[in-house]
Amino acid sequence: SWSPPSDSMPSTGCGSSSSTSGHSVPSTRSPCSGLSLASGWFCSSDCSPPPNARLWRLSMSLIEAPRTPTRGRRTGGVNWEKWGWIYMRASGVVLVVLIFGHLFVNLFAGEGVKAIDFAFVGGKLSDPFWKVWDGLMLWLALLHGGNGMRTLVNDYATNPKVRQVS
Repeated sequence: SWSPPSDSMPSTGCGSSSSTSGHSVPSTRSPCSGLSLASGWFCSSDCSPPPNARLWRLSMSLIEAPRTPTRGRRTGGVNWEKWGWIYMRASGVVLVVLIFGHLFVNLFAGEGVKAIDFAFVGGKLSDPFWKVWDGLMLWLALLHGGNGMRTLVNDYATNPKVRQVS
C-alpha cells in the first residue's frame, strides 16, 4: 500500500489520521473510499494517489492569502455587505429591462432615430409613466455605479484609512 511523505501525512496508509500542522486530524472518510479532506487527494480502492497528487499539493500550498484581512464573525446589526450584494443583483436585472425598454422606444418604435428631437423628448416626459421609467432608470444606474465603486475600493485598497472612508 502506498503512503504519502511524512511531511504531509503519517505513513500509516490511506484512511488514517493526518498531521499536516502538528495536530492530529482524523480522516473524514472510511479507509480507501472517497475524498479525504484531511489528506487532500482522492483515495482509490488500492490506496494509491492520482498521478498528479504531489503537484496538486504543491500548487495548493502556493496560493496566496487574500488581500482583504478576515474579520471576526459579526454578532448583530445589519449585514450591509450582504444587502449591497443583493442590491447589485436586483438592480442589475431591473436596469437591463429599463435600459432595453428605453432603447427600444427611442430607437425602434415609431419613426426611429429620425424622430428624436426636442419635441419628442418633451412629449415623452410630459407622460407620468415615462417620467417614472426614466427617473427610476437614472437613480438605479447612479446607485448601482456608486455601489460598484465602493466594492472596487474595498477589494483593492490596501490603506486602512481609504478602506474606512468607503
